[in-house]
Amino acid sequence: MGQYCLRVINKEKKESYSGVNFQVESYQKPTYQITVNASKKAVFAGEELSLKVQASFYDGSPVSNLKLTYNDNFANAEGGLNGELILDKNGAGELNYKAKFFNDYNVYGFAVSELHAITFQPELAEEGDIWGSVGVEVFGSTLNLDSQITQQEAGKFEVTAKLKKIDLSKYSDESLSYLSDPVADHEIKAELIKITQIAKEDGQYYDYITKTEQKSYTYSQKEETVEKFSSKSDQQGEWKFERKIENVDPAVSYKIVLNTV
Repeated sequence: MGQYCLRVINKEKKESYSGVNFQVESYQKPTYQITVNASKKAVFAGEELSLKVQASFYDGSPVSNLKLTYNDNFANAEGGLNGELILDKNGAGELNYKAKFFNDYNVYGFAVSELHAITFQPELAEEGDIWGSVGVEVFGSTLNLDSQITQQEAGKFEVTAKLKKIDLSKYSDESLSYLSDPVADHEIKAELIKITQIAKEDGQYYDYITKTEQKSYTYSQKEETVEKFSSKSDQQGEWKFERKIENVDPAVSYKIVLNTV
């Protein structure tokens, strides 16, 4: 135990190339463990979910009346899961709640589902690095809308989409096996949005390569709706449309937002 230094040395040249410092400490096995089991591996938003928690010493005896705190990875979002749970004399406890979907909190945009990792740990920090957790996949809708866009020529594009049911009885965290039958004759709404890049001069800087003063800019985006429209999926759950943008401007881009209920 103590602090050590590991170095790479060339013995012939007597040179030191690199090194790293590290600390060696004695390992203290936690005095007990916490296990968490969920009633379902995947749920739809709004469904009831039950988490069963058990705290046990390593000889199998229960940790009675233990006070735990819990939270999930969306705890900082409005309506995120966090609170306290006191286990009974048998070291057991149960947390029941309705699953929520936080797509608006997802910085990566729209998502079919999101993984909620719920962690339980002792209220008293001095009890050491003891915790238990479980992951549950929460789906925001019973439908899955998959889409892609293809550019056919300058300014002309086609958007295709396929609408399917989600069947969580087929859920596997290793594949998209939860996708089920196509949904026919279902309304899909679309919004075509124009995005304009706006440059605003904010000063100057010296370019050391050209040895000249250059203008500097800050950039922002302006979004405006060009068109809203809707139509229904066909008998195979498929949907598509074509559009052509006239007078293509390199400073302008477009995005299409699809949604269905």
